[in-house]
Amino acid sequence: MKLNIEVIAPRSGGDLAACRALRHRVFVDEQSVPEQVERDERDADCTHVLIRDEAGAAIATGRLLPEGRIGRMAVDPVWRRMGLGRIVLDLLQACALAAGRSRVSLHAQVSAVRFYTAAGYSRCGDDFVEAGILHTPMDRTLDPQSPGVDALLAAAPTHLPQAPAA
Repeated sequence: MKLNIEVIAPRSGGDLAACRALRHRVFVDEQSVPEQVERDERDADCTHVLIRDEAGAAIATGRLLPEGRIGRMAVDPVWRRMGLGRIVLDLLQACALAAGRSRVSLHAQVSAVRFYTAAGYSRCGDDFVEAGILHTPMDRTLDPQSPGVDALLAAAPTHLPQAPAA
């Protein structure tokens, strides 16, 4: 299964509709987040990462806000546990470094804390409810020696062994 990985710069006219459609499926349809909470006016100002399958369908996405907060991490349920979330996260961190950030933060759904902890994040506050879901504030210092966006894109897998079963 061939993958296509894109980094969409702020205000570049990139395919934000594909990012939004995947987030709608994950957050609104699957997790019952109100649509008015999931949709905000920040998308145009963010850097987005979008992974598509060989048919062009959006299967993983995330965004980096200008202030260095990562959010809206979403992976299509069929494609979870295949490393796509980590690819998105690593690229967003590299984008933060390229923008001069030394730290990034995020609000992790409690069910994803282990994923973020494995990526070097630490709890930085008390749990809170956002959009009806319990979240943990987390942050991490970025390693200035870590690979940049171009190196990560070059090293990212372009294929997965097979398409997951629906």
